[in-house]
Amino acid sequence: MTLRAGYELRAPAPGDLAAVADVFVAVVTGEAGEVVLDADLLRDEWSREGSDLASDAWVAIDRDGAVVGYMQTMLEEPNVECWGAVHPAVLVGLGRRLLTRYKQPAAEKQTQA
Repeated sequence: MTLRAGYELRAPAPGDLAAVADVFVAVVTGEAGEVVLDADLLRDEWSREGSDLASDAWVAIDRDGAVVGYMQTMLEEPNVECWGAVHPAVLVGLGRRLLTRYKQPAAEKQTQA
């Protein structure tokens, strides 16, 4: 599956923390829910033992460089779990592409476990 024109996937950098948290806030605010995933919780996840942002997470950015989506995988024996969000203002299809990116590393992690 190809990514829509104007979007790119890459590993998150520490400087992306606030922008990724903003995506989660936008999703929850759009659903009129309570924000439970904020920058502090995300920072804890990123610094968790065994977490490797270079291989376990992706941000989706638009042509202006703004973070519009996020996906993270975690090995939770015996499974690999994933979670993420796509900003509600982004066209449909980006979330599906992030999930496609998750499948290959997830399968590799289960094989290594």
